[in-house]
Amino acid sequence: MKKLLYLIVLHLFISNGFCQHFGMGIGGGVSGVSLTLGGIGSSRNSLGNKNTQYFGMFGSSSILNDRSEDNTYDFSETVFDDEDRGKIKESFWFVGGQLFNLNERNKVFVGGGFSLTHKYYKRYDSSEILSDDGIYFINDDKSKEYKPTFYLGFSNKLDNNNFGLKYFGLYVNLHPFDISIIGWL
Repeated sequence: MKKLLYLIVLHLFISNGFCQHFGMGIGGGVSGVSLTLGGIGSSRNSLGNKNTQYFGMFGSSSILNDRSEDNTYDFSETVFDDEDRGKIKESFWFVGGQLFNLNERNKVFVGGGFSLTHKYYKRYDSSEILSDDGIYFINDDKSKEYKPTFYLGFSNKLDNNNFGLKYFGLYVNLHPFDISIIGWL
């Protein structure tokens, strides 16, 4: 939960300083449930006229799992004979790109960026030596991936709603594959 709070505070700080709209959404994909944060800004030409609109997005699928620095270790997965609970996959992506107005109500987002994916072995220690609840994670050094990614989205202007949202949309990140719904203030 601490990770989520840090990300929201950082996002609000950056968005309020540099962006006209900021958005937050939830999604899911190959790495599990994800949280996406974004900002929309615009640049101006030398005459002061609005030139182009751009966006930046940060997504993470590690927010809702129980892994932390306190229960993650960097030793071989075969050191202890603890119960194997599979693997977890965490992904982070940062993308940016161009925003195109289709008409007065609809916008298309097209961009790209980079992503980081990492896997961890999940183990259970019934004597609870390595963590309070017995669950601990082992770093899988061979699973780190840094890759480029492509991002595509579509949003629609909202008229009246109880949340103060100006736009609502659907967004797709290709690596790792993740689909998010985002509301924009």
